[in-house]
Amino acid sequence: MSSYLSEYWSEALPILADMFTEVTYGTYIERIKPLYIKDNILYLHVDSNFHKITIEQKYLKDIAKIIRIVMEEELEVKIISDDNLDKNGNVIDSAPPKIKTSIKSNLVDKYTFESFVSGDSSRLAHASALAVSNEPGQSA
Repeated sequence: MSSYLSEYWSEALPILADMFTEVTYGTYIERIKPLYIKDNILYLHVDSNFHKITIEQKYLKDIAKIIRIVMEEELEVKIISDDNLDKNGNVIDSAPPKIKTSIKSNLVDKYTFESFVSGDSSRLAHASALAVSNEPGQSA
């Protein structure tokens, strides 16, 4: 870590301490160590993947905002855990694996909502299936 980076980080820490509760600051923010800046990305290090995920989900936007103000630069901020470092301390590319996009379906093409004949005994099932297919993941 370069001296100018540690100076900026030292300047940002009191501001971050004022933004978060004492418990949040002590548990998450205080553990962060700046690594380096490369290609307009500031890499910050934490020990565990749990802390990395929590910081990314809850605190990264605020941390990045303060860092941009303190450093007066438009930097992207990435959190790195020990899982993202090789044995020499270099960042390992943590791109997610490619997902297979072609999925074999067992659905029969001729069975669609448009071709379904709704009778007295299947009206409730048809309405329920339509509601679920139109808004998946929603509850009444």
